[in-house]
This record gives sequence, structure tokens and C-alpha cells, in this order.
Amino acid sequence: MPTRRSICISVTPEVDRFVAVQVASGRYQTASEVFRAGLRLLERERNTASPSAKARPRQAPSANQRNRRDIPGELPGRARRLSQDGG
Repeated sequence: MPTRRSICISVTPEVDRFVAVQVASGRYQTASEVFRAGLRLLERERNTASPSAKARPRQAPSANQRNRRDIPGELPGRARRLSQDGG
């Protein structure tokens, strides 16, 4: 089994509730499993991107470019896609 490293992240209350709902649903046993599933989805998206998109590093938009409250709204859709893909 790969070595695991613990990290500490800060999430919005909306993301915290979303993760709690995912764990309560029984699909995931821990918050870590929810985050790992999301990271696998991001990795899968990256791996299926066009070669030119893979070559360009994605730069996160600045806080001025994107309303941070949009992020929790993306998580349920990504989680649905992940569960539909069997991930």
C-alpha cells in the first residue's frame, strides 16, 4: 500500500456539509475518501484532456476572477459524474 501523508485543508461550510452528506450516505466511510474520489476525478479529467491541454499547466483563477462560492456548486456535479463512471 502506498505511503500516505496527512495534510490539513480549509473548506467552506458548504463543502464541509457536502462532504458530511457523502459520508452519511454510506458511499464513503471518511471525509478523506470523499476528497480522494474528487482528486481521482480531476486526474481522470486531466488524463482524458487533449495533448495540448495536458502540456499547458492550468492556472487557478484569482479570487477577483472567480467567486469562491461557485466551487461548492461544482462538487455535487463532479461527484455525480464520478459515481456514474463507477469511480
